[in-house]
Amino acid sequence: MLGQKYQLRQRIGVGGMGTVYEAEQLDTGRTVAVKVLQQHLIGVPAMHARFRREAQATAGVRHPNIVEVMDFHDAPDEPPFLVMELLRGQTLNTLLKKEGPLPVARAAAIAHQVAIALVTAHQAGVIHRDIKPDNIFLVDTGTEALQVKLLDFGVARLMHEDDATALGTANGAWVGTPSYMAPEQIRCRPVDGRADIYSLGACLYQMVTGQRPIDVADNVALVSAVMHDVPAPLSGLRMDVPDGLSQVVERTLQKDAAARFPEAHELVQALEPWTHAAPATAPRTAAASTAAPVPEAPAPEAPAAKARAATAHERSPLQPILLVGSALAVGLAATGGLILTASGMTPAEEPAVLRVIELPRAPVEGGVAPAAQGYSEGWIAESIEARVAALDGCYTHSGEDAACRQDTYALVYSPKGVVLGARMRPHQPTALSQCIDRALRGLTLGKPRPAMAGTVTVLLRRE
Repeated sequence: MLGQKYQLRQRIGVGGMGTVYEAEQLDTGRTVAVKVLQQHLIGVPAMHARFRREAQATAGVRHPNIVEVMDFHDAPDEPPFLVMELLRGQTLNTLLKKEGPLPVARAAAIAHQVAIALVTAHQAGVIHRDIKPDNIFLVDTGTEALQVKLLDFGVARLMHEDDATALGTANGAWVGTPSYMAPEQIRCRPVDGRADIYSLGACLYQMVTGQRPIDVADNVALVSAVMHDVPAPLSGLRMDVPDGLSQVVERTLQKDAAARFPEAHELVQALEPWTHAAPATAPRTAAASTAAPVPEAPAPEAPAAKARAATAHERSPLQPILLVGSALAVGLAATGGLILTASGMTPAEEPAVLRVIELPRAPVEGGVAPAAQGYSEGWIAESIEARVAALDGCYTHSGEDAACRQDTYALVYSPKGVVLGARMRPHQPTALSQCIDRALRGLTLGKPRPAMAGTVTVLLRRE
């Protein structure tokens, strides 16, 4: 029993975040699906925030093509859980694994319903940010009618929020699934509804061809490919794909968001002519029942095509933004600081050039703090730049491949300006933080004056 009114009957699915149960809502007698946060994730703030976000994002969005979230509980005496409508059927991902490429009209009809769902979501100020086959559910209606439901608003962004707030994590990790993410998402730029349009276009491309538009196994190469590789036109891969539909999909997958359909309703209109060429029937499931909220394990990435592998760029995806503030140990009344930024490095561009900007000094009573002592402009930038490859290797080897991650470290340095240790703030004894500590130990931070020691605060951000 959960929430004093949801009687769990049977487990019907397990995902990475939660276990889904069929349950009875005792006060109404209605059968519902209850997604309960996994035991090992209870107490993890980001996981609680994701559950809460899904309830918040869908609270004002009611539509036949969007799964209905009816209740959310996060009480101290029981695990967090979401209550949703119980759906029977299968995800698009499951269907594609079974059947491969779909008939053109069937694929267009599925995408058409998802686009209609996006119209409602976007009008309500919600950007999904994770449109993919796992989150598109095909309901078994018992008839030939097609019924599609859009699932999992756990990483949705509300349009009144900034990206950092919407992220729901302190580290700013990538939000979305890279193979289906728009280039601006990969670059950690602000996104709007056009990012969802790109992701839906990627799903439609896969429905028609049986492969993702960007199909690269290596994550570093994938990031570069999403931003720079142009998928082959649908009509060039399947003879029965009309040129008009191929052009619709091509527009959804434009690298520049301004070149895509500006609004979801325009995509709905563009897909409409291609949904009636043949019956678009709902898939019938052989298995018993599947609850919509159960996330499935993502399909393994296919090997990269030879042409893409040959042109994949191997430059580091780490863009360091270094917020450097002297906290000197030798009697300074107040501290000044420097800010070091890098100019938009991506895996396909030249290595970033660091530039240094001195921050305003902290005010003190009766005037302005004295100038920061210890470092001169340029020396810190040069010393940090020499360790970029090692720092990026820490993210790769620790499994932290999110392009948008950012972490803050306190670097303690000796009187000679040599880093004695790097500690993540807040302290997290993870494999990543330990690797960063090893990579930065021994680094000489410019040329401080004699007998000066202190702390440098460093923000590492991957873009």
